[in-house]
Amino acid sequence: MANTEIKKIILSISKIINEPVERINMNSKALDFSKWDSLAHIKIILEIERITKKKIPSSKVGELNSMKAISNYLDN
Repeated sequence: MANTEIKKIILSISKIINEPVERINMNSKALDFSKWDSLAHIKIILEIERITKKKIPSSKVGELNSMKAISNYLDN
């Protein structure tokens, strides 16, 4: 996946969960942030779809709860 897409996704997550962008990196997980709850997760998934122009099947949404999982999924 393109580095620019990763940066856009990190920036979007930062805005959605109201955390400084510096705190979010490739090792970040949903459990690291109290504001990354179920509603924020849906917003994040929608942003990823918008940024990457890829539809994420509902069966995969729950698995994409970390930057590594998101990156790995988008690389396939």
